[in-house]
Amino acid sequence: MQDPTFTKLEQHFLNKAVGSTFDYLKSISNETYWDMVIKVLNNQLAPTKLVTDDARALMDGILYKIVSAKFDDLVEGILSEPLPEELNSNQIKAKSFRGVDASDKQKQIIEALKTSPHLSRSDLSEKLGWKINQVCPRVLELIEQGRIRVSGTKEDTESGRTVQTLAAVN
Repeated sequence: MQDPTFTKLEQHFLNKAVGSTFDYLKSISNETYWDMVIKVLNNQLAPTKLVTDDARALMDGILYKIVSAKFDDLVEGILSEPLPEELNSNQIKAKSFRGVDASDKQKQIIEALKTSPHLSRSDLSEKLGWKINQVCPRVLELIEQGRIRVSGTKEDTESGRTVQTLAAVN
């Protein structure tokens, strides 16, 4: 972890509060310096008597900087790791909000388009009895997979707007 940048007051406080107990704490613990500092500042290892809100605010500021630095390291580590093969694959089966396999819903959309070509998303929603927000993500996935296509446009009877119609790709 890259050391956080502290103000002179924060550094002085750390030297006084942690410096005096660090050697002792290191002798009884295998934790890193910053993990021990966090515990000291949280009053878990060496209880400190706080007499003012300013002291608590100072400690909270130091904790925030330390935790932020640790989190930055964690994020950098995660982002530098290669993705597992299954996350690189386009064959991921997305789960819907209720845990239903999205591929089943995709199949239902394809079947509906095979029996009734040139349906809009709204038409599909009505035909399948789904909410529109259940239809649109599946339609987008199917278009991206090349399993359905935009076949044209038509005027929506409810909204009066021009909407896309869809068709299954054979």
